[in-house]
Amino acid sequence: MSGKKKVLMAGNNPEVAGYLRNFIPLLGNYEMEQAFNHMEALAKIHAFEPELVLLDFDTPQIEAGKILREIRSGHSSLRILALVRD
Repeated sequence: MSGKKKVLMAGNNPEVAGYLRNFIPLLGNYEMEQAFNHMEALAKIHAFEPELVLLDFDTPQIEAGKILREIRSGHSSLRILALVRD
């Protein structure tokens, strides 16, 4: 799938993931992967090499603050968009 921009959704909320799977393609030529927990997210960042990580701060299986620090320590230029709910 060359030429596609890569987005990683880190979170396990099926409603949010479904919405993003439908919305992201409308923005252009994107490939999206999903990680359901902290370790899977870090592994997919290394293997998938996304340009953007959508980080769901409300996912219990993802320690958002911890993973954010770990991502920044190894990938300081990776774009991260925090998803939060009230």
